[in-house]
Amino acid sequence: MFTPGPAADDPQETAAVVLARPDAGEREQVLQRAAQVREVLTGFRSGSEELAAEGEPRAAYSQVVLLRPLEELVNPPI
Repeated sequence: MFTPGPAADDPQETAAVVLARPDAGEREQVLQRAAQVREVLTGFRSGSEELAAEGEPRAAYSQVVLLRPLEELVNPPI
């Protein structure tokens, strides 16, 4: 099934339009928050082990630390 992309007469604005509005300070804040989310999810601020910064993954974000609480929720100790 074909779904057309955004059009000029759409009632909502596209992500590109919305993300183009912030000033440099706001844009930097969004980029920092996105990096934090990627670090929590993957252990790497870039979101990729191949693009890891020096010192990544940090101990607090290693997969062993991240997966342990999830494992305990899925398989609670008896």
